[in-house]
Amino acid sequence: MTTSSTHRPAHISGATTRVAAYWISTAILGAECLGGGVMGALRLPPFIDTATHLGYPAYFMTILGVWYVLAGIVVLAPRLPLLKEWAYAGLIFNYTGAAFSHVWMGDSLEKLVGPVIFIGLTLTSWELRPQSRRAFTPSPLPTVGFRVSASLPIGSRRCLSPPNLPSVVCGTYYGLTSSATWSNTSATRRTS
Repeated sequence: MTTSSTHRPAHISGATTRVAAYWISTAILGAECLGGGVMGALRLPPFIDTATHLGYPAYFMTILGVWYVLAGIVVLAPRLPLLKEWAYAGLIFNYTGAAFSHVWMGDSLEKLVGPVIFIGLTLTSWELRPQSRRAFTPSPLPTVGFRVSASLPIGSRRCLSPPNLPSVVCGTYYGLTSSATWSNTSATRRTS
């Protein structure tokens, strides 16, 4: 008896690739934060040498190292979505600050490789994180103390009416943050 087996190449779904890319970038980023943070906080070479070359005081490495370790813990930990947003932002500040410091000191391009790679890893991890690790879904308008419509298209003009107050604040909704961003263009009195 002859059996014919056709070997089909394994197909990896987009979701699987996304999860794998997320965890690879996050694991590398977390390991750098934990390892580099401890070495920085303890002012060990090469971190202290780099900091002094860039003109930063030694104590700055201790402060930065502690925050770096905390960012690594938060990025790797499950849930904690709002803290993750802060950790990712702090990492971007750290890596862009390092890159610009090297540029400012006139260092060679090879000194930019590390910060640029970690900027890329941070952005990759942030963009690919699963829904359970995201801070929040944007709401169309701030809702505390205001009567508003359920949803607004971005760029629309609306007025907010605080309850029990005669004034109205008008503005344009930009939808850039979780609590919504408004550009106040006028404040008028309600006539009714």
